[in-house]
Amino acid sequence: MPESTVSSVVEQLDRAAATLSSVQAPCHWEIHAGHVTDPHERFQPLAGWLSLEEAQRVGVQPGPAWLRSVITIPAAAEGLSLCGSAVGFSFMGVLAADCYINGSLVLRERFWAASGPALLPAEPVGPSGSSYVVTVKTEVPASGIPKGLHCAPVVQMIDKHVEELHVLQAQLEMASALAAGEADERCIAAALKALNLEALAERQWDAFLASLAACETALRPFSPRAKAHRVHLIGHAHIDMNWQWDWQDTEDVILRDMRSVVGIMRDYPELTFSHSQAATYQVLQQKEPELFAEVKQRIAEGRWEVTASTWVEGDLNMAAGESLVSQHLQAIRWCEKHLGVRPTTMWEPDTFGHPGTVPQIARQVGVGQYFHMRCNPGKPEPYPAYLWEGLDGSRLFVASRGYNGTITPLALLSVTLQ
Repeated sequence: MPESTVSSVVEQLDRAAATLSSVQAPCHWEIHAGHVTDPHERFQPLAGWLSLEEAQRVGVQPGPAWLRSVITIPAAAEGLSLCGSAVGFSFMGVLAADCYINGSLVLRERFWAASGPALLPAEPVGPSGSSYVVTVKTEVPASGIPKGLHCAPVVQMIDKHVEELHVLQAQLEMASALAAGEADERCIAAALKALNLEALAERQWDAFLASLAACETALRPFSPRAKAHRVHLIGHAHIDMNWQWDWQDTEDVILRDMRSVVGIMRDYPELTFSHSQAATYQVLQQKEPELFAEVKQRIAEGRWEVTASTWVEGDLNMAAGESLVSQHLQAIRWCEKHLGVRPTTMWEPDTFGHPGTVPQIARQVGVGQYFHMRCNPGKPEPYPAYLWEGLDGSRLFVASRGYNGTITPLALLSVTLQ
């Protein structure tokens, strides 16, 4: 048998994780406009129901509508017994909706705005497997059915094993990147030798997980060097102030997100958060002054960073220079008066362009950092950070990253290796 390499083992781990994850396939939706007698029934007459893809192509009458999907989770899959495993459904959409699982209401999202992902509770997997009827009551807008409605089962037993595989994959790739010399290569060779890849191929999970523990033991010499790297996770709420909804919806989104973050911060004292757009703080101050006071307390504690050097995350391409200056002055003065801080970061994750005058304007109002996602100048690999020199020679430190990052072993590995 040929000797394993890190890359070949990583490929096997990745394939096994992908195969396991395929058991949690996302919902395939059907839609029915208007009234439905009992949308939660597992078997529905075909008349009146269209696949969501077909409905998006031909159109659906605006107004009330039902979406439904039937998901079956087997009692066992890929050598794993799933009987008794906890189950949830990861739901994400952009419509006001009532969400049901097997006829029970599990989520009510009352305004049309980017929502989720929310984890909706469901019954555990039964001895013979389980079927789940996922139904969504919503209103189809005049503009048609938007894309982006996603719902997929999350089976705890599968998720646990997929994470084990991804953690091991990240550990091996990190060790390979850190390796410097024969001693390190011997550690990696011992770790690979300890892995029972035949057990993985045959889905004998107990035997494989036992070998995984031995593999991790062999990699321990890399631990101090790996822990010397620090990954910064920046929590934030990218709130579109006027994308596809009205002002009332915008206020609801602001209050929903603020309540959510403050609640999580109560439960997790180590959590920090960054938030932009002075306009959103003003809404909070006017609508929920007690919650606004708690946000101010988190700011004073150093747990909440105010990145609101502009009134909103506005367009930068068409706005005149005078408008950009006004954005900064209005926002900075408001933050100093009402939040007790002066923002020094310009937070522009979603703008589709970056005028050469921005560094000059930012520096002149006391802003020293700039964050964006789109239009990164690095090709073919985007720059994670760089110095941006404006038209007048002013320089601005820039960090650039996708604003919808996920906290997974492989995502953290990717950032670390960069």
